[in-house]
Amino acid sequence: MIARLGFPFPYGVHGGEAFAFQEDDDCARLPYRLVTEVETIRYVGMHTQLPVARIYVVDNDPSNPVGATYTLQQYLEGDVLAERWFPLSADDHTQILQAIGAAYGQILALKFDAFGSLSSHTAKDPIGPFSPPLATVFRSHDLADVGPWPASEPFAPLMALATREVSWLNDVSGRTFFKAMRQKLQPAEDSDQALNACIALAEGWLKIIPHLSSLFPLPTSAQRPTLSHADFHFGNILVSRKKPTELTGIVDWEFSSVLPLWCCSTIPSILVDIGDTYETDPVHRKEKARWREVFGKAVVEACPDADIIYEPRDKVTQASLRGLRLLFSLIVESTTLTSPLTGIQQHLTEIRECMTLAHGHEYGIQATDETISVFSSYV
Repeated sequence: MIARLGFPFPYGVHGGEAFAFQEDDDCARLPYRLVTEVETIRYVGMHTQLPVARIYVVDNDPSNPVGATYTLQQYLEGDVLAERWFPLSADDHTQILQAIGAAYGQILALKFDAFGSLSSHTAKDPIGPFSPPLATVFRSHDLADVGPWPASEPFAPLMALATREVSWLNDVSGRTFFKAMRQKLQPAEDSDQALNACIALAEGWLKIIPHLSSLFPLPTSAQRPTLSHADFHFGNILVSRKKPTELTGIVDWEFSSVLPLWCCSTIPSILVDIGDTYETDPVHRKEKARWREVFGKAVVEACPDADIIYEPRDKVTQASLRGLRLLFSLIVESTTLTSPLTGIQQHLTEIRECMTLAHGHEYGIQATDETISVFSSYV
């Protein structure tokens, strides 16, 4: 048995006074985040064959005698796959990727009637309020709309996050944090210009998101609610010490939520092709392509309706998926906090190109062009 404790990140220690208020905010969110993590683990344990820990004790009160939220849970035997991966043979790689892909396919095969986060593993309607993704924890404002949202509203979580972004960036605390972060990460840029650019971008999302269904057409099956493991990488996958091709655990379900299938479908980061600049070994690059193929086929075998995500056959679907993922990275991930404005501008250009390839509706394209124009005026 092991204890898993929840503490707010020491923002003040690492970032200075401008970041200190984040600790109280993060602490306030810990109780519900723990609830969703525990209920997700229990739900997955009940509805799949995945190796997840049993939860014995839960205390989500940060003011308890321990001074932290915590769980007591089963200790899962095994080694972290990230530490065992490269010494393995090609055949071993194939076997473990098939096992991981089958496991991830079981996650994607879970079907729900709403978008949000799991708040019960036994209720008829297990979906509760939305717990925002990991990459958005820096935003001090709570969501004005936390759902849950019906399956007919696949872009409601994005709208809630974009709405929060506008409020956050227009608030003193958000501006202070944003500018301090940008000065640390992009010291060559004018932080005031960056702030104005990102406010314009966030306000633009509110005009673009209502048109996403017509801008990036996808089948209904690709937008159904399913479970997202927010941090599915080799550091959170355990394998047998004696036989490393056997999966013994999937851990760290914090920040999991129920989102559209297209949004939840992913591949572990070690399999990603990171582009010509960094993929300088053609042999290794070819092997990574094989790894992705093995993983994707295993996912689809366990979750057949994921084939349109992992094996898109037409250019419209490919463009829609590409555009939505780029847009998701700008709205949900820390791209606007960390990336140079020119990099964000490039993302916007690619999103616009995807709209053309996907034969997007003119009204959404017009809103996108206006947003890009305003943003670019600050670059």
